[in-house]
Amino acid sequence: MRALLFLGLGVCSSYAYAQSFNGSFEDTLGNYNDSGWVSTCSVLPGPAAPGFGSVGVLVPHSNTSSCTGWSRFYHYVPWIADGETWTLSGWCGVFTFPFFSPYVGLRFGWKDALGTLHFNTAALTNNGGYTFLSVTNTFALAPGDTVFVECDAGTAGGMGVNQLFAMFDGLTLSQLPTSVVERSTHTLALGPNPVRDHLWVGGMERVREVRCIDGSGRMSAPRPFEARAGTVEVTVVDLPPGMHVLYLRSDTEVRTVRFVKE
Repeated sequence: MRALLFLGLGVCSSYAYAQSFNGSFEDTLGNYNDSGWVSTCSVLPGPAAPGFGSVGVLVPHSNTSSCTGWSRFYHYVPWIADGETWTLSGWCGVFTFPFFSPYVGLRFGWKDALGTLHFNTAALTNNGGYTFLSVTNTFALAPGDTVFVECDAGTAGGMGVNQLFAMFDGLTLSQLPTSVVERSTHTLALGPNPVRDHLWVGGMERVREVRCIDGSGRMSAPRPFEARAGTVEVTVVDLPPGMHVLYLRSDTEVRTVRFVKE
């Protein structure tokens, strides 16, 4: 398991919090595990990158016998906010090289509120061995946008008859600390943070819905809350320790704030 680095909300802060990110594709016992990732085609365990355990992941190229459509292997990161700068890095290569060698790589993108996908420029390689790649993007996000990271497995020419794969391992995300700036016209007040049982959020009027998003990008069902004169009280005692994102929706906007559960 690799680590995601988080920094505090609001103005720049030197405090970082860690949250697990399943970018090594294995559990604590070294067994293959791709939980938290979404795949449009069947993926398989593959060789590990040097220094990253015993297994990686094989993602089929698009238009091959194992993926007759568009091969996407991705992971939502809803805690990335407007104005932040993040780096995605990791190891990838063409597993079936030299039989086929399309460009494969890593990239960010985002899904807007209407569900339309937008893709940033990828860092690419067509080498047969593991190659380290890194890409950095600053995000200009509208309400309802959700960032994702994607392992781009490339495309085979025509409809291939063989099983052809790209391989990935050791993916990490890190935030550039100088970019953490609250760019909304108003800042939400959050406390206490870290929190044990009850969380108070102020500065957002007419909250209609509150949810929580965990470190794997899974959004909870609506959570009960109490609103009092512009302040929302949410019970979080049932959440596991670690980093979470609080999702708040009003009649006119969606806001997210990050917090640490002790």
